[in-house]
Amino acid sequence: SEPEAGVLQSVTLRPPDGVRPHEVFEVFPGGRQLLVKLPVGAEVITAYYQADDHGILQPSGPPLAPVSFFTGSCMTGGLGVLLVLCFFTMLCVLPYVLLPALGLALLSIVPIIVFGIFVRFQFADSVRILQMVTSFFEAIAWFIPLVGIILVIYFPVGWQDWVSNCDVDVSTVDLSQIDTECLGKRAIQAYLMTAFLEELLKFLCVRRLLWFAFVTDSWALCCYGGAAGLGFAALENALYVGGGSLATALLRAGTAVPNHLMYG
Repeated sequence: SEPEAGVLQSVTLRPPDGVRPHEVFEVFPGGRQLLVKLPVGAEVITAYYQADDHGILQPSGPPLAPVSFFTGSCMTGGLGVLLVLCFFTMLCVLPYVLLPALGLALLSIVPIIVFGIFVRFQFADSVRILQMVTSFFEAIAWFIPLVGIILVIYFPVGWQDWVSNCDVDVSTVDLSQIDTECLGKRAIQAYLMTAFLEELLKFLCVRRLLWFAFVTDSWALCCYGGAAGLGFAALENALYVGGGSLATALLRAGTAVPNHLMYG
């Protein structure tokens, strides 16, 4: 029968011969294509789906009870990756004592590798490592033309002149004497140069994957967005950690890098 838009439906079937666990195959309920991922050890599966407003079948799932984010497995996984991060971070401090440049370089890369591996194994059923790596480097590649656009706005268009009279250090001036207009200009500048650029990078990396067959659930998009966030974190680390201090590297390893991952 013709699938009704927005109504949860299901189809029970046996997977085709030759399909391996975690692979995606096609079924055609109501004569329309539906992509299904084969679970491990399943001889008969029930696939849930909904038709969107255009009649395209989207994979879905059975109605779920409210999920608690603070489960035992979640806490254990978070504690485990924190301990691993601390262990490898301490190992990177040793080269810093002998050769600071090498130590800072390692401290800028190791946290990204640790969190990337954690995501890969935590969501192994949903993600492909090749696509995670692709999204990581894709964020770095998108950074170059987007920064070029911002520099055009900043210099030829005249943005620099607009904010040139607002060089105020708020840490040394009485807050009651600070020009609020200058603060507004600086806030807009910070948004365009950092927040907007970062979120646009993640959107560009994830949006093109939306209808790919290997993206079989929402976790996959979250992980690929997180990988793009790690790519942006790598760029920031090259700027901040490379020219910073050991304290900066340690602080970013435990705050900025996981934040970029989660906000992806």
